Amino acid sequence: TCALPILGLLAIMTYETWFVLGSGAWTWRATWINLPGIPLFIGVAVYCMATISTALPVENNMRDPAQFSWFFSATMYLVFLMLSVFGSFGYVAFGSDTQDVITLNLPATSIFYLLTASICLCLVLTYPAQIFPVIEICEKHVFFERAYAAKLNPMLLYWLQNAFRSFIVLTTVVAAVCI
Repeated sequence: TCALPILGLLAIMTYETWFVLGSGAWTWRATWINLPGIPLFIGVAVYCMATISTALPVENNMRDPAQFSWFFSATMYLVFLMLSVFGSFGYVAFGSDTQDVITLNLPATSIFYLLTASICLCLVLTYPAQIFPVIEICEKHVFFERAYAAKLNPMLLYWLQNAFRSFIVLTTVVAAVCI
């Protein structure tokens, strides 16, 4: 699933470049500041960094946790650079007509429906990794701070933890769909 977002970004940027260069008479159509759009921008920027919740499990599982600081900083700068370049491409290509979801600016062809479906699939598959820190904290309270957990068969505890994780993921997914 790691290749899907990268291929999607490349496909969208290729279309945007083709759109800008192929239109012949390219003009600057971008608005410099869109004040009513600032809250949406902040929300999208925060969402793009939403995987920060996986930072603690990554640090806890590193061979040398002292290296985490520079690794985390480098990763955040790389993500910032990728998102800035990607956003700039879209804004230069479509200007003020840029939709909130960039795939809505793409032509309605089967390749771009496939692209949208692959992006959705990637989001669905990465959701359990994003909610993992929350599940890890909940598991400590439910399974490891209770006297009965020490008395359980390790295999039963393993399956109870997996059932608990699945329940949390499915409950939050159902809640999101209902909202």
